[in-house]
Amino acid sequence: SVALAAEISRIGNEGTVVIRIDPAALSWEQKKDVRESAIDVVIAQSQPDGKYFTIKETTVNLTADPERYKQMLEDGLTLSSNFTAVPAAYRLHVVVSDVASQAVGSLIIPIK
Repeated sequence: SVALAAEISRIGNEGTVVIRIDPAALSWEQKKDVRESAIDVVIAQSQPDGKYFTIKETTVNLTADPERYKQMLEDGLTLSSNFTAVPAAYRLHVVVSDVASQAVGSLIIPIK
């Protein structure tokens, strides 16, 4: 699985989610003097009635030279995304999938 953690900050309906991913859980391909990887990221909100609203759905291509990769191993890989909370939204869902291995990590964060 992909190890991850997240936290949100929110003022009114506007918020930011910061996701920290363990880069050691990802599949990296060595190409000359850099490593490359790719992750799919989905962030969504849900309401108590079961409706979901996607905030972001994207593939992130990662490239790291040896120094950057070492730093990521120490500090984690950090991504952030802004969102506007929909009425009655009470959970934020974060799903990260390693494109190469299809390993997945997910979180559900209360937002009310």
